[in-house]
Amino acid sequence: MRYPIGEVFNLAQLNQPLPSTIIQEQIMEGVHIYSLGKGTSMSPEAFGFYKMLFVKQGKMRITIKDERGIPHMQELNKYDGIVTPTGRVIVLEALENAVYLEVMLGQTVNHTIKEIGEVFSTAALGEYKHGNRSTVNVISSGFVDVTIVCFDQNDCVFERELTRNIMIFGYEGEGIVEVDGKKQILKPDDSMRIMRGSHIRMYPTTGQLKIGLTNFYI
Repeated sequence: MRYPIGEVFNLAQLNQPLPSTIIQEQIMEGVHIYSLGKGTSMSPEAFGFYKMLFVKQGKMRITIKDERGIPHMQELNKYDGIVTPTGRVIVLEALENAVYLEVMLGQTVNHTIKEIGEVFSTAALGEYKHGNRSTVNVISSGFVDVTIVCFDQNDCVFERELTRNIMIFGYEGEGIVEVDGKKQILKPDDSMRIMRGSHIRMYPTTGQLKIGLTNFYI
């Protein structure tokens, strides 16, 4: 299995783009990974539900047509994200070899850190507080919650039985993720997917640690 449950993997390394090729793969329900060779583009399409896109590698351009059909272009670099609007024609182009993650949000978005349709840097979110864990809610919808978590050495993110499926992504620092007693090291750009019912404990190994945490309600 390319994305083993409860084990560390690197999405960008596992999905290196090929010339003139677009590859799509489902990681789990509601989550897909896309690999685009430089110069390729997705077909123009409008959707009846919201999606969040996270760039894992490279540089992309997103074009969103407004209600008058006028195109508005923005660039997305590594760690950038965007919540795409519903009912608007959207085109994604790879300005460089690119890898991005697509997460389905459903037909309702309850909270976004930025306006829908505006690019933001996920890595720039969150701040460290000495001796305390801090969180920033990035997205909340009927399907998922996306949170950035920052914590200092020896400050555990949590230790509990999971009641829903989650995905973890490492931004900064190094941490230990213990799933049902099995310890693994999480480094920047590493990911994990962990299923409900698992017992998880996570803490930084040295210094500070920043992760992205996605909770799935589907």
